[in-house]
Amino acid sequence: MRPLLAISRSPISRYQLAAYADQKDLVNFVARMRVKRGQIRVVHGDAEAKAELQRKLAAVAPGAEVIIPA
Repeated sequence: MRPLLAISRSPISRYQLAAYADQKDLVNFVARMRVKRGQIRVVHGDAEAKAELQRKLAAVAPGAEVIIPA
């Protein structure tokens, strides 16, 4: 199952992306953001896929906290 990604700068500002995008699309989306977000939450997918996406997102958004909520 592909991971779902939620990106938020504050409780008011957020993007919600459907699982139609693959990891490459999600990573490219974050990399192209002009304003980098303070926190990125990977909220859907199997554990291995979420961990891999977390690692890739941290590489393209070094200032962001990339978390996998419990």
